[in-house]
Amino acid sequence: MKNDYAPFIASLPTYFTPCETRILSNDKAITFEEYCEIDALNASVLKKPTPAHMLHTITEDEDEEEKLHFKIGRLVHMAALEPEQFYGHVLKLPSDAPKKPTKAQVNAKRPSVETIENIDWWERFRAESEGRTVVKEDELDSIEQMRDALLRHHQIREMLQCASRKEATIEVWDEEMQIRRKARYDLLPGAGADFLLDIKTTRKELDMNAIKYEILGRGYHLQAQYYIDTLNLASNDKRKRFYFPFVKNTAPYVARLAWVDAKDPGED
Repeated sequence: MKNDYAPFIASLPTYFTPCETRILSNDKAITFEEYCEIDALNASVLKKPTPAHMLHTITEDEDEEEKLHFKIGRLVHMAALEPEQFYGHVLKLPSDAPKKPTKAQVNAKRPSVETIENIDWWERFRAESEGRTVVKEDELDSIEQMRDALLRHHQIREMLQCASRKEATIEVWDEEMQIRRKARYDLLPGAGADFLLDIKTTRKELDMNAIKYEILGRGYHLQAQYYIDTLNLASNDKRKRFYFPFVKNTAPYVARLAWVDAKDPGED
């Protein structure tokens, strides 16, 4: 296996080059797109079941279904955690928007009047949406419903509204494992708090058995340990509990709180 993965490892030199510790939030916060550009190990890679899955995650683009899932998930996070920024960031696609012209229509030598009008409309809309996330009307409604469900749950609401840094990014060198680590925290509660959290959307019914299998099946328990360890490496901030506010992404929109506790090194 070492020989199989040697060329891959050699192609990722920055993963194995020491870096300065950075905790980026508030006025030094970076966008999710900028976070994705940091070459370092993250929880999404680490929780994959095999090296082949890890390699695929690092080297291949997400498919369209995954892109939509993560887009909606990120917007739910923003709506719940940064409501003042949410409506300035999203742009709803008008319900009467004309059909997007095909490549053949765009390149046609003699396009119809209707095609020309559609092309002009989409060019103006693309300019207006620059730097923003376009959502359909039903997607925006679903995002707002999920946000409202989270805020109706009094424990989740108190956590989301506590004094904290939002969408904080950490990059740190792991001396023991000899690799760069990075993590992006939905919410990094301030001094005195003993927890971290990550909002999760799901189609599953929110009974505790379903949630347990969702956590184990998607490796969320591994994510929790990784995030807590990464924070500890960067700041010696020892936290133990990681909360998962789950929210159902189809009607009825309900939320439920689950958690896992991190293990100390050597602990079974």
